[in-house]
Amino acid sequence: MEFSTYRFYGHSVADPGTSYRTREEVQNVRKTCDPILLLKTRILDANLATKDELKVIESEAKEEVDEAVKFAKDDPVISTDAILTDIYHNTPPIIVRGHTMDDIKVQPYTRTSDII
Repeated sequence: MEFSTYRFYGHSVADPGTSYRTREEVQNVRKTCDPILLLKTRILDANLATKDELKVIESEAKEEVDEAVKFAKDDPVISTDAILTDIYHNTPPIIVRGHTMDDIKVQPYTRTSDII
């Protein structure tokens, strides 16, 4: 599925997103154009699921996201060398240009499981 949507928040913490649009505009778009809410309404209108079934799906999705966030936060930071490591399967080594000619490195091939 592909949805055209609206950015409900600013670009960053420094940008609350209210300097170039009103709160009313954001609230109106959220009520009338939010693709998640629109899909939910269509599912209910077509009797494809009940409200309770959708609540279970939402709860499971939230739990999955929470687990992924916890996993990412608990995971150790990878080494600087690993950042330059190619994690794609069967790709040739790539030259990574540095600030100077002395900083050029050849991107090694390895598997993600070898890094972590």
